[in-house]
Amino acid sequence: RRGLAPHHEPMAAARSSRPVDYYDGKAVSLDIPEAIQRRLSVRSSLTPDSAKLILVMVGLPGRGKSFIAHKLSRFLNWTGYQTDIFNAGQNRRANHSPTNHSRAGFFDPSDAERKAKRESIAMSTFEELLEWLAGGGEIGIFDATNSNPQRRALLVSRAAEWKGWRSGDASPAAGGAGAGVAGGGGARFGVSIVFIESICTDKSILEANMLSKVRASPDFSGLSEEEALSDLRQRVSHYEASYVPVADEEGAYIKLFDL
Repeated sequence: RRGLAPHHEPMAAARSSRPVDYYDGKAVSLDIPEAIQRRLSVRSSLTPDSAKLILVMVGLPGRGKSFIAHKLSRFLNWTGYQTDIFNAGQNRRANHSPTNHSRAGFFDPSDAERKAKRESIAMSTFEELLEWLAGGGEIGIFDATNSNPQRRALLVSRAAEWKGWRSGDASPAAGGAGAGVAGGGGARFGVSIVFIESICTDKSILEANMLSKVRASPDFSGLSEEEALSDLRQRVSHYEASYVPVADEEGAYIKLFDL
């Protein structure tokens, strides 16, 4: 009959067949070499499904992390994802005096007291990000140096142990739905982390980034440009003493060069 497509049994059968999932152990058995299967397994572990995502910036000062974070935020919000940036430096400036907490000495890794203060500020900022995700946010960008494996492992551990509750659900602490009951009415969600490391070795780009930073950042108010650059370079040297690039075993990551 005109207007009706001819009936093809093979096509109908194909439409009803179950698609192959290369990551599903229960999927149709495929003749894939063991070495390739191991690689697919690693890929699967690095790209888990989750309701929420945290992008963790990584890199030395003056490497354009905040610039990249804002570009990402604008793009992701434009595509429809509720995205926000949580900057540890802004929290530091908002809650501590600039003279004692913005100059290079505050970033000296050999000063245990100041190191503990920096870790406290960073983790407090990360907690704000997690709570924002619980309130309905979808992608949180954690903007800080996160320049050593210990800090990054702590972030991963905190995200793994934290169980958020979707917007509109009272948290367990508030006695809301599902409080204290496994599988209760509260809607928990998973959180994944992807590290975004900015690496810059081009001297001209580094110089431009540093000039931009000292001219715009409140950390250097009251200093001449020459004094500010000297202070920033000393801060960078403090971070370089303990900086370790992101490694494969730390999880999913993206590395950007000379931006």
